Amino acid sequence: CSLSCDRGYTPSANCTSCVLTNICEASNPCGTADCSLGSQPDQYICYCAANTSNTQSQSLSASIIAIITVLSLIIAVCIALIVVLVVVVVINNKKQKQQLQQPSHDYDIICPTASDPVTQTNQAYQVGRQLF
Repeated sequence: CSLSCDRGYTPSANCTSCVLTNICEASNPCGTADCSLGSQPDQYICYCAANTSNTQSQSLSASIIAIITVLSLIIAVCIALIVVLVVVVVINNKKQKQQLQQPSHDYDIICPTASDPVTQTNQAYQVGRQLF
């Protein structure tokens, strides 16, 4: 569909397979042609329509660009969520390590002492009970 529009056809568009005939073609492989009366009553001048494959390829490329843009946005959101998740996990791990390094209870050193012969109780045991 790359015929040139010459000899009575409009030269402004990619020419379809229009012919100068008394029955103007309503459709052809490349699109449609607008017809008007020619110099003779039984002839028409076919004005070739623009090649529709150009507009189809433009709309196809535009839709492909739109799809790629949407996919890029989805991928960017996923990457951002992964980064946030990693940061949260790292912070939680640091907090857990700090808690493990710091003793949770301070125990006093209990030195063993002799039992009181009167009450028969270990004084160190009593001290330990008072701490808790």
